[in-house]
Amino acid sequence: MKKLCILFALALPFISWAQRPHEKTKLTPEQRTTLQVKQMELALTLSEDQVKAVRKVLENHVPKTEMKIETETAPLTSEQRYEKQIAQLDRKIAIQNSMKSILNESQFEQWKKSFSAKRRPVRAGKGKRPNAPMQRGAPAQRRKN
Repeated sequence: MKKLCILFALALPFISWAQRPHEKTKLTPEQRTTLQVKQMELALTLSEDQVKAVRKVLENHVPKTEMKIETETAPLTSEQRYEKQIAQLDRKIAIQNSMKSILNESQFEQWKKSFSAKRRPVRAGKGKRPNAPMQRGAPAQRRKN
């Protein structure tokens, strides 16, 4: 018992050190824009003219998102929430239209699939569907092969 208490006393500082919150590094709007442009250039194989045009579009979009984050402190009424969603959708439509004019058809389709789509959060089941019907006999068939 005495050894267990000593072991716990020695392990306590390591346990508390491991649970410290990590500081997140905040990127400036210019850094975020540069990263987004580089990711798009890599994924879509953009030309130099397209890179410049995309950078302009993203630079016009980033300050609006910065202002949005700063003003979200007070609870909103239903009318304010509605106006905010309308403004957000208008910005997304404007970005989509400008990207459509910059990119060719295949690049635009790829951009639309990967960059403009809202990504789903990962569920706790690691890809398993909740309430999925059980498949009887499937594991046994796999073992035989």
